[in-house]
Amino acid sequence: MVGYSGSPMSTATIRKLRQAFPGASLHSFFGLTETISNTHVTADRDADRRPDSIGKPLPEVFSASCSRMAPRRRRAKSASSASPART
Repeated sequence: MVGYSGSPMSTATIRKLRQAFPGASLHSFFGLTETISNTHVTADRDADRRPDSIGKPLPEVFSASCSRMAPRRRRAKSASSASPART
């Protein structure tokens, strides 16, 4: 087994590792560096196809995807939902 973490490994490096260690499985580990805890792992079968993936959550790990870059959308009030003008 060859495990790596810290950043995605290039496809070229993965190919070289497969040539150098033909019987080894490759696994990319992703997690909380500060606590030395792995939360996700990329399986050997996905190493070549998805080298930039953080993998799938380990058992008992629940995750959600969020983006701070996504703009907040405000709901536009339709004419029927706007409050009537006061006179």
